[in-house]
Amino acid sequence: MDDQKRRTLVLQGEKSTWITPSCLTELLQLKSHYPLAPLVVGSTFIGPPVNLVGSFYPVIISPSRITELSIVNFAEKGKT
Repeated sequence: MDDQKRRTLVLQGEKSTWITPSCLTELLQLKSHYPLAPLVVGSTFIGPPVNLVGSFYPVIISPSRITELSIVNFAEKGKT
């Protein structure tokens, strides 16, 4: 299971590519390479335009597996 967490997942469809990077560094590289690609965790942001007006995104980036983005640390001076 840990080996899967370290791998980038890429799902290629007819119109779009969904990329789930495995680390923060890779996310930043992907966003630099695809600056117009939305960052998506769920479909709230991209669902309405796709369903209502038929738009699509060639590349979609999902940061959901990046551990650093889902951890909250509590310190004496607040959250970090």
